[in-house]
Amino acid sequence: MRLLLLLNLSCFILCNSCIPLQRQEVSGTQKFLEASLTNDSYLQPYQDEHGQYGFINQKGVTVITPQFDSVSNFSDNLAAVKINDLSGYINRSGKLAIPLRNWSVFNFSEKLALVEIDKKFGYIDKSGNMAIPPVFDEATSFYEGLAAVKVGEKWGFINQEGKFSIDLKYDEASVFSEGRAVVSHNNQKYLIDKVGRSLTKLNFDDVSRFSEGLASVSRSGRFGYIDRSGRLVIPAIFLEALIFTENSAGAYLVDKFGYIDKNGKTLIDFQFEAVEPFSEGLAAVKKSGKWGFIDKSGNFVIEPQFESASSFNHGLASVGKEEYGGFIDRSGQFIWTNKGY
Repeated sequence: MRLLLLLNLSCFILCNSCIPLQRQEVSGTQKFLEASLTNDSYLQPYQDEHGQYGFINQKGVTVITPQFDSVSNFSDNLAAVKINDLSGYINRSGKLAIPLRNWSVFNFSEKLALVEIDKKFGYIDKSGNMAIPPVFDEATSFYEGLAAVKVGEKWGFINQEGKFSIDLKYDEASVFSEGRAVVSHNNQKYLIDKVGRSLTKLNFDDVSRFSEGLASVSRSGRFGYIDRSGRLVIPAIFLEALIFTENSAGAYLVDKFGYIDKNGKTLIDFQFEAVEPFSEGLAAVKKSGKWGFIDKSGNFVIEPQFESASSFNHGLASVGKEEYGGFIDRSGQFIWTNKGY
């Protein structure tokens, strides 16, 4: 059984992803889930001309020399790294904090990291010690103090001591977001709270995580939004719908993307070929075949000129041009590029 639109748990997010698709969330939301870092401390992974990964700071200066086959973003001040077939974690100085070994590793979340050893899942602490033994057939990272785990054919939820808070009884399960999770039993989806109480039946094909009090849902290819009680508050009229960030959500109607508010009213006209969620006051949008960045009034602050673009994260956005790519600041200036590689 597949998981229900789980939060992004990806290790090695830049390349060589080691996680099945069902453990990942829709594009553009990972950064909203990561531990908050100050701008001064933010480190951005990058790839050099030899295909190795390292980290730069916000000024584009290399602070951790490229030496890894794949890396994750920092989370809880540790980043997952991989060299050949061995994986471990480095600290912000680039030194190994948890030694390389033959296992699959995931980002730290709430001071524990999910690991896979011999096809079983468990959790380690920031010293690399096994905090919860690898006894689960499937598992997620911890969110809001709970993790979804699977034993045999059933899913339940454990706390950070490894004890079951909600028993193994579901056919499918999502992680918790804003105190809610989506579970499935006998082909019926339910919205539950953190003590396992069923709040309502959900008659939708898919349900996203909650963000700013709302979750996108789909039924027969149409998307809308429910509130934390499970009530449909924005009708399912869209062909695609992103999560809410900064009081707006990207949505697809007829043949273009635009942005709506929490009442479903249009904030920015439907005029784009693709969009990303707002972050740090700006959103990446695609128009006339090129990506640029708009403000909350829908005005371009960085003109469409890129072949690809991601949301801003700690003042930087990843963009690509035909000849090269790199990272830009909020003025649209490159602070680092792979030009000449």
